[in-house]
Amino acid sequence: MTGYRSGRPPRFTREDAVCAALDLGIADFSMTGVARALGVTTPALYRLFLSRDDLLEDCLRTVCTQFPLVTSHVSWREMLEQYAAVLWEMFTRYPGMDSVFTTFRRSIRRTIPQHIEFYRSLQCHGFSVGQAHFAGTSILHLTTAASALLSRHREELIRDFGKPGARVFLADGGRILTDVTDLEETTRRQWWTSVTFFLRALEQVAPEWPEYSGPLPVPPTDL
Repeated sequence: MTGYRSGRPPRFTREDAVCAALDLGIADFSMTGVARALGVTTPALYRLFLSRDDLLEDCLRTVCTQFPLVTSHVSWREMLEQYAAVLWEMFTRYPGMDSVFTTFRRSIRRTIPQHIEFYRSLQCHGFSVGQAHFAGTSILHLTTAASALLSRHREELIRDFGKPGARVFLADGGRILTDVTDLEETTRRQWWTSVTFFLRALEQVAPEWPEYSGPLPVPPTDL
């Protein structure tokens, strides 16, 4: 028999647990760490969440509600630009979110209903399901790659800057980046150049976009 564990009612809420998990890092938190941050025992946390994935699912919902997508009365290009901007803001505000977003073992479609609405709205512009997924997934891949690279470069810059033999990071024109803010802004500009290049390419061939052919990982519940 499965279900939530019985016992005394917890002295904290699901929202408290989500906040603690996000403070610890959405990609790195553990149930033990969250319980410690809340000042409760780990079994008490399991009375509200059957597993770490349960808590992670609540974290994803909470984060995504902070970044609404406007899908009505906008062009397909505006939708994709907005989608890209939302992903970038989400991934940079919550380090590790890029990897969680692409490796979450449960259904992103069920966890984040805005995702379904986004793809449906693209289809309303005359594109097939496969074409909508090609455009959205390509934007997602461009953004997760840039965000992951920024995370590695940021960590290296903070750790090694000024040390003998440390690598330096160059911007356009050979300018050496000396602080994290400069690194982040330079990375963002390059990422946005890639996004706009891709969108211009889509404009040139619309409505004959390619169709996404996979791989598309989905949990069994989505089949």
